[in-house]
Amino acid sequence: MSLSHRSILGKFVIFIAVTLAVSGGAFYYLAYSTGTNMLLALGHSRAQGVTYVGQNLVLHFMNSADKSEVAEGLRSILSTPRVRAAYVVSDSGSILFPLEKKEQQARIDLASLTPDPAVPEHRFHLVRNGNSVQELYLSPLRNRGGCEKCHGTEKDVLGYLAITVSLDDLMAVAEEHRTGNMLALGSIVALLGVMLAVSLGLIIVRPVNKLKRYIRASEMAISAIENGEPVSMPTAPVVSGRDEIADLFRSFSLLITRLDNAYSQLLDVHDGQLRRADQLATIGEMAAMMAHEIKNPIAGIKAALHIFRRQGGVDAERAEIYDEMIAQLDRMNTVIDDLLIYSRMSPPKLQPLDLAELLRNLHSLFQISAERAGVTMSFELDASAPIVQGDEKQLQQVLWNVMLNATQAMKSGGVMKVSLENVEQRATIRIQDTGSGISPDVLSRVFTPFYTTKHKGTGLGMAVSKRIMEQHGGAISIDSTVDVGTTVTLSFPPFAAMED
Repeated sequence: MSLSHRSILGKFVIFIAVTLAVSGGAFYYLAYSTGTNMLLALGHSRAQGVTYVGQNLVLHFMNSADKSEVAEGLRSILSTPRVRAAYVVSDSGSILFPLEKKEQQARIDLASLTPDPAVPEHRFHLVRNGNSVQELYLSPLRNRGGCEKCHGTEKDVLGYLAITVSLDDLMAVAEEHRTGNMLALGSIVALLGVMLAVSLGLIIVRPVNKLKRYIRASEMAISAIENGEPVSMPTAPVVSGRDEIADLFRSFSLLITRLDNAYSQLLDVHDGQLRRADQLATIGEMAAMMAHEIKNPIAGIKAALHIFRRQGGVDAERAEIYDEMIAQLDRMNTVIDDLLIYSRMSPPKLQPLDLAELLRNLHSLFQISAERAGVTMSFELDASAPIVQGDEKQLQQVLWNVMLNATQAMKSGGVMKVSLENVEQRATIRIQDTGSGISPDVLSRVFTPFYTTKHKGTGLGMAVSKRIMEQHGGAISIDSTVDVGTTVTLSFPPFAAMED
C-alpha cells in the first residue's frame, strides 16, 4: 500500500494526523487550563487557611497593649509549612511590621493583584522565581470593635494580611499529571492512527487497488482490441462483501462482461457482413459483366425486330407481337442500365447547386407526365434555403425517381406537393403524395437492392437514390401511412459543411 500524499491511504493518514493533532492540542489545552485552575484553587485554599488564622492572630496582638508583639505573631505564622513570608499591608499598599529590613520601604501595588473568584475581597498574585512558584495572597483586616479606639469608624478595611505561600509541591504534582496526560494522549493518538490506517487499508485501499488493477488490465485489453489484436478481456476477480466498493466492483465486472459479449457478437456480425459483402461484390461483378455481354445482343435483336416491323406485308396480329417483343426488350435494356448504374456508380462531380432552380426545371419537365396521370403538382420554394454542393445530373435522377414513384402511387390521380425548406441551415426537400401509401413491412425494405412490389420494376431505383444521397453527404427518409400518402424527405448539408 502506497503512502503517497496522492493516494487514498496517504490522504486519509494526513487527515487523521491533522484531526488527531488538533483534537490532542485542544484536549491538552483544556487539560492544562483545568489543571491550572485546580492548582490556583488549591493554592487559594492553602493561603486562605493560613490567613484565617493569621487575621485573628494579628487583630489580637494589635488590640493588645504592646503592638510589637504583632511581629512575633507574624513569625509564628512563618512556622506554618510552605509559608515563606507574612506581613501586614496598609490600605495604601505600604508594608507594616516588616520582619526583614529589605521590606521596610517596600510597597505592594494593590491594583495589580487579581481578585479571588471564590472570595472577591481577597486578592492574589503568582510570583515565579526560576522553577519556584509562590502565591502572594492578601486578605482584608476589617475595622472591628476593638480597633475603633485607635482607627476610628471611618474605614471598614484597615489593611491587609499578606501571606506568601509556596506552590512548588502542587506544581510538581501538576507537572507529573500533565506528563502522564501527554503520554496517555500520545499513546491514544498513535493507537487510533494505526487502527484507522489498518482498517482503511483492509476495508478500502486493498479492494480499491484490486479494482484499479482490474481496470488497468481491462484498459490494456481494450487498447489491444482497438489495434486489431485478438485479445480476450481479463477475468474479473472474486469479491466478497456487500458494501459500496464490492457493489462497484461487481457493476464494473458486469459492464466489462457485457462489453466482451457485445464485442464477440460484433465480431460475428462483422465477419458475416464481410462474407456477405464479398459474395455481393462477386455477384455484382458477375452481374455487371453479364449485363454488358447481354446488352449488345439485345440491341441487335431489337434492331432486327424494327426491320421486320417496317417490312411490308406484316399483318396486324404479327405487328402487335413485334411491338410487344420490342417493349419487353426495352424493359430488359432498362433493367440492365439500372444494374450497370448501381454496380458502377461513379462519384458525384460536386459543384455549387441551387436546389430551387433544379426543382423549377424538373417542374417543367415532369408537368406533362403528371397531367397524364391526373396528378396536380404544387411547388413551395423557400428562398432562404442554403446553396449546396452536388452533381446536378445525379440529383435530378434522384428527384425524378421519387416524383415518378409518387405519381405511380396515385393511380386514380391526386396531389403531389414539392417543398424546399431551410431546416437548421440544411436544405431540405419534401415530396408528398396522396397515394395508397406503403405498409410498414414493405417500408422497412424500400432501400434494399432488387426489392420491388411493381410488376415491371427493377428494385434498384430507391437503392440508387440512397447511394447518391450518401455520396452527397445527405440523407433520404420515407414516412408513409397506408391509404393516406407518403412523404419522402431529402436533407442536404450546407455548402460550408461539404467544403470541410
